[in-house]
Amino acid sequence: MSSIYNKFGLVFQYFDALLLGLTATPKSDVDHDTYKFFNLPDNIPTFAYEYNQAIEDKNLVPVKPVSMFFKFLHEGVDRAELSPEEQDEYDAKIRPLKKEDKVKAQELYQFLYNRDTIRKALGLVLEHGIKVEGGDRLGKTIIFARNKDHAELIVEVFDSMIPHLKGKFAAEIHYGIPYVSTVISNFKQSDKDPHIAVSVDMLDTGIDVPEVVNLVVFKPVLSLTKFWQMIGRGTRLCENLFGPGQHKTHALLFDLCGNVEYFKFGKKEDPKPTPLHITGQLFQERVHLVRELFGSGDTYDAIRHEVIETLTLQLTSMDEHHFAIRPHIPTLLKFRKKESWEWIEDLDVHQLTSDFAKLVYDMEPEDKKRVDLLHVRLQRAVLGVTLIPGTDFKKNQLQEIAKKIFQKRVIPQVAQHVEMLKSIMDVRFFERTSAIELNDYRKVIRELIRLLDKDQKVIVHIDFQDELIRDIDFDGELPSFGDFTDYKSHISDYIRKHQDHIAIQRIRRNREITLTDVESFAEMLEKEQGGTKEQFNKLFISDSENSFGIFVRSLLGLERSAAQDAFAELLQRANLNANQINFINMIIDYLTVNGILEPGKLLDQPFVSLHHEGVYGLFDENTVDDIVNVVQSLKEGVRIKIS
Repeated sequence: MSSIYNKFGLVFQYFDALLLGLTATPKSDVDHDTYKFFNLPDNIPTFAYEYNQAIEDKNLVPVKPVSMFFKFLHEGVDRAELSPEEQDEYDAKIRPLKKEDKVKAQELYQFLYNRDTIRKALGLVLEHGIKVEGGDRLGKTIIFARNKDHAELIVEVFDSMIPHLKGKFAAEIHYGIPYVSTVISNFKQSDKDPHIAVSVDMLDTGIDVPEVVNLVVFKPVLSLTKFWQMIGRGTRLCENLFGPGQHKTHALLFDLCGNVEYFKFGKKEDPKPTPLHITGQLFQERVHLVRELFGSGDTYDAIRHEVIETLTLQLTSMDEHHFAIRPHIPTLLKFRKKESWEWIEDLDVHQLTSDFAKLVYDMEPEDKKRVDLLHVRLQRAVLGVTLIPGTDFKKNQLQEIAKKIFQKRVIPQVAQHVEMLKSIMDVRFFERTSAIELNDYRKVIRELIRLLDKDQKVIVHIDFQDELIRDIDFDGELPSFGDFTDYKSHISDYIRKHQDHIAIQRIRRNREITLTDVESFAEMLEKEQGGTKEQFNKLFISDSENSFGIFVRSLLGLERSAAQDAFAELLQRANLNANQINFINMIIDYLTVNGILEPGKLLDQPFVSLHHEGVYGLFDENTVDDIVNVVQSLKEGVRIKIS
């Protein structure tokens, strides 16, 4: 994919210019980090125009989630819970492929497709989905399917439910459909079929159909960025959708696979980097192999020179005038010479495996490159210089390939290599083989691999009765995307480093703070941390609970002297006993650390340690009122005076 994270990113690195980036879904993944690309702190954009703000400004309409939990989609298919007839069907269709008595939820719609789940889900969408034309027709709807087989079955089930709309109302949209652009073009037109688009990775993003009012997520999404891109398909404004002056007010998101719940409450795994393409992986492995062969003695000179020949040819084929290659010209020119490979430093290995592996290419078929990659990794494993992860799996993989080719021994090209194949299939093969022998076998197997049959994907269709395991949830909320949590953390660090600023000092000392004080801090912040003023103003220039004063006080606490001054009059009263004085000092200690104290906290820890009723157990009602008034005044006094 050409994006700023791949080839286009190299263009921006090459040209010296200002960068302006606009995106609806910034990423912070390992190898797709929008913030890092623009040299910004993680999850802190220069400016953010958020979903809720866009709705408030009437630039978008909200999308309301409708969560539906089907048993099979969330718990899987358990043979023991099926009817006798369904158990017979399970034994006939599923047991030959899967010996267990249960199919996991994640396996549904990978090889096992249940019609009844689809039928019931479509029925609920038809019942609860937003209608147009006076309620006579379901509004434009996108169903996000798992794969092509799933999409095909969804359309087939829909056509069987409403035969008179067969072939018109619902249509598959994926890259395997002839004239798919025409189908998409028709879907974009409000008065044309199809009105239900069953999409496989084609309508997730980059398409605007304002008439879309129903989204059906029939697959686990796992990426929050992608999930919000899908949500965006329903947010577009559409005037007069329901008649003159009756505009689109919202869209519905039918979530069948628990995505909303996952993103709100589920444990998120750390994002994984996109794997390097196979040509790049092979280049990396060969670079390491050359170095390891050099340290393994003269026996391997012939094979080492052969690998060097391959690598130098790849480097020679690179266009040194290409913008992506020009920054690495010195290394490129050096390693186009075979003699440069006689001794490779650690820095050379790093540059070759990181900089050039991404850029190298060749025209070899993929199956041959996969054979080469497997053998090179096994050669390295046999040499034993470096521990190669997954070696046992790779050994089994080679022997399985040899077994499959051996089964084709009636073919003349295979027949002449039968003894070699038998040797590889022997259980003791890897005890006696060498890197040199593996290289010879590689040259044979890469030519025979094309004779193998492509694995046929087995698809099983069933029609087991599914059911909802929870009531349909019409009142849920979408998971947040791009909130200010990271920004607040960023500001917290900045405040700690600039505690000498007048605004911070006033807040800590319980002095009146003005809008001018806070704006001077915001200006300093903008100069040192460019592009943060808009977020700062949105979060902090207010008299709300999120005001700057309360935020700073909660972060840094109240200076002890200021807390003591606030309670001085109470402490000077002659009628206070030791426990009462200790209680007030506990309040001062709490404020010194936490900055703000909610009155209700006076009935909770740590304030119940002197009496189980807290403040009411130690003071009369008038004194309690006096204490609460001081606590409230400390909180009110920290709010910004906008006058």
